[in-house]
Amino acid sequence: MLPRTQLIRIQRSLYDRLRSQAKGLYGGMPEGLKKYYTEYQKDFIRFKGFATKSQLLADLNGAQIAFCGDYHTLGQAQKTALRLLREVEKPVVLALEMLRTEDDAAVAKYLEGGLSEREFLKRISFKKNWGFHWEGYRQLFQFARERKFKVVGLTPGSQASLEFRDRFAAQKLCKITLEDPDRLVFEL
Repeated sequence: MLPRTQLIRIQRSLYDRLRSQAKGLYGGMPEGLKKYYTEYQKDFIRFKGFATKSQLLADLNGAQIAFCGDYHTLGQAQKTALRLLREVEKPVVLALEMLRTEDDAAVAKYLEGGLSEREFLKRISFKKNWGFHWEGYRQLFQFARERKFKVVGLTPGSQASLEFRDRFAAQKLCKITLEDPDRLVFEL
């Protein structure tokens, strides 16, 4: 058996080689994503404190647009959005990153009961275009159906850069707000 220090050096060397190979294969983080990540991190530096639930709900009910973070792989993230939406006292448009704008007609048909869940997921190419667990999102769609909320996609159909997608989504959110300023546009 090799001495512990020699094993650690071998492991470190193996790790460094694998990391280098992975970086060579995938090229590391693209410049656009690095910039986006840096700007994202700056938002956390400006953090000032926590809001109470009543403050949060008052702000939601007074807002035109609300952004709600979604950790896609964690169903609790979608449940948190659902809990907030249950207490919003005004009409809502639910704007989802998981949907392409070209999916809006299929979404409307699904919410009206004109498509089965299976056909809906097929039409929006859920597994191909999103691929995360459906369960958390199913609850949001069911709630939107019950409350007669409009649900729209925020993602352009093409494989665009993150910066382009963000601008595209911002323009769509503004357009929705201008069309109906009394609704809350809740972006997940």
